[in-house]
Amino acid sequence: LVRSKSLVELDLSGNKIGRSGCHNLTQTLLQIGGGYLRTLDLSNNPIGDEAVQYLASFLKINPNLQTLNLGNVGAGTRALVFLANSLHANTNLTHLDISRPLCPDKNDEETTIHLAKSFRNNKSLKRLNMAKHRMREHGTMWIMDYIRTYNTTLTHLDLSSNSIPADGAKHIAKTLSSSDCKL
Repeated sequence: LVRSKSLVELDLSGNKIGRSGCHNLTQTLLQIGGGYLRTLDLSNNPIGDEAVQYLASFLKINPNLQTLNLGNVGAGTRALVFLANSLHANTNLTHLDISRPLCPDKNDEETTIHLAKSFRNNKSLKRLNMAKHRMREHGTMWIMDYIRTYNTTLTHLDLSSNSIPADGAKHIAKTLSSSDCKL
């Protein structure tokens, strides 16, 4: 892997890769400076908070990465906030799956709001999966504001299995009625 200049997609989903395995992978990716990697899928692996933080450092230095799937990896609020901070550096990401995080407090929308703020730098995101984020009205408002104000390229948004109330649905309707919305 260290010498690879042709690896553009790496799918390791569902392989029981843990924290240390993800740490080793990230160290290698950091060593090669990201190389030509465009797609990284680590979904359905129990990598946890610390490993997501390792990956966030990789995201900062790899402007080539376009697709990142971290769905169901055991990431909690702290790791997702760290990941959100690294998204400021990567503006080429077009596909992001951060579904099914471990959110300790079902009323805590801090993570969703922080992610929405970090997405503002990314004008190229086309697919975003935030299923099961325990998103409520305030988080929905922030995500919809991002889409309406900063992103005209998003064509796929998965907010399934959240707790979006009627007021949150109003924010979605307002966004969908915007002339710039491509959803």
